[in-house]
Amino acid sequence: MAQKSNRFKPTFRSKAEKEIFNILKDYTCPLAQMYDNYPYSEFTATTNEKLRADIYIKTFSFVIEYDGEFHYNPINFGTGDVDKVKANDIYEEVKKHDKLKERLCNDAEIKMIRISCFEWKKLKTLDEKIHYLYEKVYE
Repeated sequence: MAQKSNRFKPTFRSKAEKEIFNILKDYTCPLAQMYDNYPYSEFTATTNEKLRADIYIKTFSFVIEYDGEFHYNPINFGTGDVDKVKANDIYEEVKKHDKLKERLCNDAEIKMIRISCFEWKKLKTLDEKIHYLYEKVYE
């Protein structure tokens, strides 16, 4: 059984995920039962423990996935041809996992909200971010 993370001590992988979680917790869904980095195996029909939701809001039965740049393009952090091949392999794996997560959520009738890093970075103020998340959650 997966460990439920403490709602007030999240274990995020990115600054944006932490920011989104905190805005949801403080402004958009303050009373919701929320988890970060939560295994899909806990709420969908998969046994793959590596598939994890960036944010799972159990109260409203939805998932938020923050899509960083590597969800849209291969990101090469090195300079050699091997690094380019590895970047392409990682990108293909990310695309495969994204499709699987969408199917699992759809099958389990769980709403999936995808947040593009490109859209998120355009939001400059806290009010813009609150409004953006409110629209995504309650649309």
